[in-house]
Amino acid sequence: SSADNNNMESEAEPMISPGQQEVPTEQEESNGDNQNSQTRV
Repeated sequence: SSADNNNMESEAEPMISPGQQEVPTEQEESNGDNQNSQTRV
């Protein structure tokens, strides 16, 4: 699961993931930290 989450996050930048919901790069940096914690936990 950890590897899957990492791959999804990496591809979330160029590709819009269903879980991310169109997240702009600027917001991704701020929200990325929050979402990263939740996805990893």
